[in-house]
Amino acid sequence: MCPSSIFRISKSSQVINLLAVFLISFGLIEGIWGVLQIFQIIESGHPRFHATGSFYNPGPFGCFLSMILPVALFTYLKSSHSVIRIACLAYCIICLFIIPGSLSRTAWVSAVAGIGIVLYHVTEFRVSKHNRLLIFLSIIVGIIVCAIIIYHFKQDSADGRLFIWKIAIMSLDNIPFLGVGWQNVPGGYGSAQEAYFASGLGTEREIYLADAPGYLYNEYLQVAFAFGYICMLLFIALLVVTTVMFFKFKNYGTVGCMCAFAIACVSSYPLQFWEFKVAVSILIIGSMLLISRPVVRNMCAAFATILCLLFGFNTSGYDIGTEYQNARKCLSYGKIEEANSLAMGLAQKHSGTELLLFIGNNYQLLGLRDSAAYYYERAAIRIPNRLYPHYRLMKLWLTYPADSIRAKKEAEILINKTPKVRSAASVQMQYAAGQLLCPTK
Repeated sequence: MCPSSIFRISKSSQVINLLAVFLISFGLIEGIWGVLQIFQIIESGHPRFHATGSFYNPGPFGCFLSMILPVALFTYLKSSHSVIRIACLAYCIICLFIIPGSLSRTAWVSAVAGIGIVLYHVTEFRVSKHNRLLIFLSIIVGIIVCAIIIYHFKQDSADGRLFIWKIAIMSLDNIPFLGVGWQNVPGGYGSAQEAYFASGLGTEREIYLADAPGYLYNEYLQVAFAFGYICMLLFIALLVVTTVMFFKFKNYGTVGCMCAFAIACVSSYPLQFWEFKVAVSILIIGSMLLISRPVVRNMCAAFATILCLLFGFNTSGYDIGTEYQNARKCLSYGKIEEANSLAMGLAQKHSGTELLLFIGNNYQLLGLRDSAAYYYERAAIRIPNRLYPHYRLMKLWLTYPADSIRAKKEAEILINKTPKVRSAASVQMQYAAGQLLCPTK
């Protein structure tokens, strides 16, 4: 072996080792954070769950730990440094307790896939040709059985995501070539869902599942929706190239890490969090530093860095709540038209019905009943399992000059609709509708 080859291998090993140390350290910080939350030393990011790390939801937290788990396992099996092995073992033990408790099916699948890739290559698993077909069929059957069990574990959640993907895929042909922008994805999806139900195609099951998602629960669709097909293909290409580069250098920990992240992107929302974006950006840039030719290596690393920075800046979070409060403040000062102007801009970034109802209420205050009805009806169509838009329509048609026919029509809808979540508010709305249809003496 020539000296230049020895130097290149040594340099590549340093890059891979630095990546492993960074990821394991990052994972340990998150894991210890989660353990402290379980023991109530640190407050959890969600009132209903004990451990969320620096996230606000245990699902992405579990996916993040699952992504780094293959790196820790591979490093533990291959490293001879006692401190590193202890750190890796500690991380694996933390994951053993936290990942199952996250109740994230995506995290479970990601962890199993990543661990499987590491164990397959580290143990040098070999199968004779005679048994290869039998083992392959057993794996396929096992995957199908596990998929059925995982699907029925939280069926409404799974069906809800399938419905979101259906609407997103159907609407991709109608988005601009360069997408709608990351912050406008929820609003674009809400409009697409509204158009779908307005067409009369929605089934009873889909009406029940409809909601107001803040993301598409599939980052490939999310990127395509936000930035267009070309960016989605570029995103996939970066993941593939990064994985291939690590596979070429037989670092199966980072290979498993990238595969776990790719799986998380299928049915979760990792790119909504800076933790994932930082970790994956470091992996992508680090993989480019493994290229042997200096000129190509520097160009690819610079290109990857620019892409990661651009993606990070263009996918930053947007605090729609603050802007909505500003619109409500304008309304409280009597600036109805200004409040409406702010709300209409925000409606393009939100998939729910709150802003549509707010705009309708403002038009009602201005005495523009037809305009108010238009936005109330849009809200009723967008998420057809909700009662409140119909309640507002019923009240609207009872205002002077009253339109009793339309008011009773909305009252009948309220009476016949089963609320998705029964509450005191839903009982009161249905009681008011019953009073209109059959007033008590």
